[in-house]
Amino acid sequence: MVRGIGALLERSLRIDARDRWTHGMRLVTLVCGYGALIAASNGSRFWGAPGLRFFETWMGLNACLIAVAGLGYFVSVITEEKEEGTLGLMQMAGISGLGIILGKFGSRLIQAGLIILLQLPFALLGITLGGVTIQQVQAAMLTLMTLLFMTANLALLLSVVSRNSRQAGFRMTLLMIVYCVGSSVLWGILRSLRLSPTGILIAGSGMSPLPASLLPLGQWLAWLWRSTIFYRMDDCFRSTGTPTLMSPLEITNLTIGGLAFGFSWLLFGWATRQPDTEPLTRGWLGFSIGKRRYFTPGRCWDSSLLWKEFYFLLGGWPRLALRLGLYLLFIAGTWVCWHVLGVFGTPNWGNGRDHAVSASVVFLNMFLAAEGAWLASRLFSEEVRGQTWSTLASLPVSFGELCYMKVAAAFLGLLPVCCCLVFLVFFTFTGQADLWQILDDPPFYGFIGFFVAMAHLACLFSLYVRWGAVPLAFAVIWLPFMGCIALMDRFIDEDTIGGGMVMISVVTCVLCHILIGHRLKELAAA
Repeated sequence: MVRGIGALLERSLRIDARDRWTHGMRLVTLVCGYGALIAASNGSRFWGAPGLRFFETWMGLNACLIAVAGLGYFVSVITEEKEEGTLGLMQMAGISGLGIILGKFGSRLIQAGLIILLQLPFALLGITLGGVTIQQVQAAMLTLMTLLFMTANLALLLSVVSRNSRQAGFRMTLLMIVYCVGSSVLWGILRSLRLSPTGILIAGSGMSPLPASLLPLGQWLAWLWRSTIFYRMDDCFRSTGTPTLMSPLEITNLTIGGLAFGFSWLLFGWATRQPDTEPLTRGWLGFSIGKRRYFTPGRCWDSSLLWKEFYFLLGGWPRLALRLGLYLLFIAGTWVCWHVLGVFGTPNWGNGRDHAVSASVVFLNMFLAAEGAWLASRLFSEEVRGQTWSTLASLPVSFGELCYMKVAAAFLGLLPVCCCLVFLVFFTFTGQADLWQILDDPPFYGFIGFFVAMAHLACLFSLYVRWGAVPLAFAVIWLPFMGCIALMDRFIDEDTIGGGMVMISVVTCVLCHILIGHRLKELAAA
């Protein structure tokens, strides 16, 4: 059953130990630890318990790194073998499905677990700086390890059932969004029911609207909230009390991780019956009902390159309409949760502003940044994977026109989310009031530069890696911007920090333009 696992595991460990991305993750982890230590040391004159501040920053950064690893490191465990066509060769060599999973997945889990464990000396510095106990450090380490176990196994399951790394990464992203949004909704429900995280009625809050017969349901919801990483981190950060080692979070993470690994093993044979296929995206090219065909691309436009990218990369008008409907549904759902269900508390009508509109604008900006980076990562990667870039570059069109036509098509793909943002910002009272307030804030332009730089980095990294270009771009650009925000909060005025963020973005974009052009010429000549 596990034949060949030793040799495969040893080979995977040797390759991962020498891989540049493994060393890069170690370097990022080290820099995050030093950054948290420097921030806590410099801020010790403004607040007490600097060790607790350092501990909070350290644990939050590690939780974010685990999420990034789940999006880019673990989702390609099986899909990279599917894409390279070597999964069938492993099965022909007599290695069972469980052997392949343990050999490939085990090495990456060991590498990531070692990175977490090797940070124990950093965590112990919180005790030296003051405000943290050894029990809090032990609980935090166990929380991070179980969170890594659950994230890695869920990514393994998606890697098994997905056709390629891009599809697995997209599904993992959706799963994380559902987890975060579901946790927020769960907290809002408990707040509206006036229940504490332990399921007990909050003192002085009056009677709970939940009938007595449904109190077990409220206690079950409270247990679910205690099993989220957000509550567990707050529990570990409390300066009073000793957190328990085995909380509902650890139990839930181990259970979900074990079930995900079991399903990965059971579904491996069914999901890998055609391991040598990596279909390229061809959009939504219509369908037939009887003798009529609907949603066809139709006649080619005057700009054939723009027409090709719009229909074959973006999916054409039907997919844009579908995304517009989803964004409108999200806005409506946010309004219902705020005004009808009261999940996030009562909206503040005193100043005439609607909190649901402000929240929708914030989330839509995040969607705009994520969708822009995702489209940028696909501009040239599809041509490179399909080995059609050299043919496309040989057309009697200038190199710049060829590239910027693809960029223009990507801008068309952002029309749905941009239309929703324009409506909320310019045609609602809350959007107009928030707009004039934000335009006077210098860091706002820095965040715009952050989004633009992330899209450029995603496009650049997609020419070098087969998967994980967007998470990698976010990880590279996120650290210097977080450093700017930390400096803004403590030492330097907002105008200087905002100008610095814009300058970092401009330099990053210029360098990316140069490197992308150089790389595309290399690929065209190959």
